[in-house]
Order: sequence, then structure tokens, then C-alpha cells
Amino acid sequence: MNRIQAKVKTALTSKGLIQGDLARQMSIDQSTLSRMLKSNNMQMSTAFLINDCLVELTGQSLTLEDFRKHE
Repeated sequence: MNRIQAKVKTALTSKGLIQGDLARQMSIDQSTLSRMLKSNNMQMSTAFLINDCLVELTGQSLTLEDFRKHE
């Protein structure tokens, strides 16, 4: 699990939600969201969409550091 996946999962779990809830908020399939979160080359527009929907559901925001690759 990469950093962004862990952060999203933690934020959702803290509110009793699952990844499918975030996918529904984004109007996409859960499998599509899963691929987005695993991507090593995420587009900025995708990152903003994930963040905006996560904030709406949980009140928690992602940071640039969350999107950085492990080094």
C-alpha cells in the first residue's frame, strides 16, 4: 500500500466509510479509483478530484507529501 492509499483509507475508516463510498462520491467505479490510487504518475486533476471528494466525505485533506513517492 502506498502513502496515498494509506492516507485515503485512514481518512475513510475514521468516518466509518470505505473506498467504494469515495468512488460513488467521485461518480466512478471502485476499481477505477483503486487504479488511480495505485498510479505512480497521477495527473494533477485526478489528485484534486480525489482530494475534493475526500474532504467532502471526511473533512480531511491530502497534502503534496501524501502524493510523493517513497524514496
